[in-house]
Amino acid sequence: MNVDSRNFQEILMQVINTPGVVEAHKVLGNYDIIAEIEGEDIRTIIEVIMNDLRKIPGVKKSVTSLCVQW
Repeated sequence: MNVDSRNFQEILMQVINTPGVVEAHKVLGNYDIIAEIEGEDIRTIIEVIMNDLRKIPGVKKSVTSLCVQW
């Protein structure tokens, strides 16, 4: 995620406290925060991203990548 740096710590805490988020960390480089989300299915994960994380004030942009195991 790219976030507003003026409210960085507050945004990070909101991400961490979002149901479904199991980890969130500050990172250096192209993004500011990386979060790991777990859900029962892909629909649940998408709902967390679209309905919760992207609506946090100060979140400017998010990129989603899926980890899979087979």
